Amino acid sequence: MMLVPNYVCQSSIHGLGLFAKEFIAKDTIIWQFDSRIDRCFTKEEFDALPDEAKQYCKTYGYFCPVDQTYQMEMDNGRFTNHSYEPNTYFSPCLKYWHAKKDIFPHEELTSDYREFDAGWESYAHMFPQVAMVAQATVVTKKANGNFR
Repeated sequence: MMLVPNYVCQSSIHGLGLFAKEFIAKDTIIWQFDSRIDRCFTKEEFDALPDEAKQYCKTYGYFCPVDQTYQMEMDNGRFTNHSYEPNTYFSPCLKYWHAKKDIFPHEELTSDYREFDAGWESYAHMFPQVAMVAQATVVTKKANGNFR
């Protein structure tokens, strides 16, 4: 469940994105799993869903490697876009989402899907500009000798 004021708007990354309505200080918990709002599906429950529901879960949810469940955020958190340089991070248990830096009003909240989604590669193609920017950064860093 989102814990900070937010809104959904057109994103320069992909489709719609999640944006901060107010200033969010670094390390603030901005989301936490709440079973009253969010949903977990076991593999068996997910497999029993109708195809349209499965597609919805794959679009707006993720497969959590920690507890091997499909997770759905039922609030605006589902509009968070991927970034290789996100301004948020998940706690190791994947039940809390934090601000990685100070986030300013109207700034898009982004996360690195690789942190929490075991199947993120299956839709990485949806973010070609992100992939191209990340690839160009790696090439530039390698050329400049700055790659770690």
